[in-house]
Amino acid sequence: MKYRTSILTILLFCAITTTGNAGSDKLNCAPNKGLTLQILGSGGPVADDGRASTGYLLWINGRSRFLIDSGGGIFLRFGEAGARFEDLQHIAISHFHTDHSTDLVALLKSAYFSGDQNGSSDAFVEFASGTNVLVMHMPVPEGITGVGRKLHAPPSIIGKIATKTGAEKLVLSHFMARSLNGMEDNLIQIRSRYNGPLISANDLDCINF
Repeated sequence: MKYRTSILTILLFCAITTTGNAGSDKLNCAPNKGLTLQILGSGGPVADDGRASTGYLLWINGRSRFLIDSGGGIFLRFGEAGARFEDLQHIAISHFHTDHSTDLVALLKSAYFSGDQNGSSDAFVEFASGTNVLVMHMPVPEGITGVGRKLHAPPSIIGKIATKTGAEKLVLSHFMARSLNGMEDNLIQIRSRYNGPLISANDLDCINF
């Protein structure tokens, strides 16, 4: 039941051959038992930051079971992580912006098989209450206005959501230059509202539950 709740929570945030070879073992972070979240892509819709676009892989008992989003570069990161297409049980796409879905066709050919939000949904906070790991997208800085604010929660709202849900751990992802450039100030905004462990994700990072 605990795994099931964690899986559903991650799916909503982000809406969600033998294991590895000698060359990819160092990138496979999945333990033989338990639940691990791997950040396949922590970037946005740009090609100049060295990050793949959005994608997350949920490992269960050493197997790659859930893929959440498949933006540009995720097909490559999936292979680098030592994941197996035949182990996938579900592929979830949070929404069909290109930076969340571009590599879906490549994955489907091989596999046969928090999303962006502005923080206005109380239902989301209620659903995510008590989560082990909260993954929130931070492509915009504090003070953003216009379309960016309508689509995304700024750092201060991210911190408030993390506190309201009682998240044991907060993971930030889906970065863009405008949020990375003022990263220190953005993190201050979050930490002033959330006191738990905070992780700024990079591609192929592993988050243990």
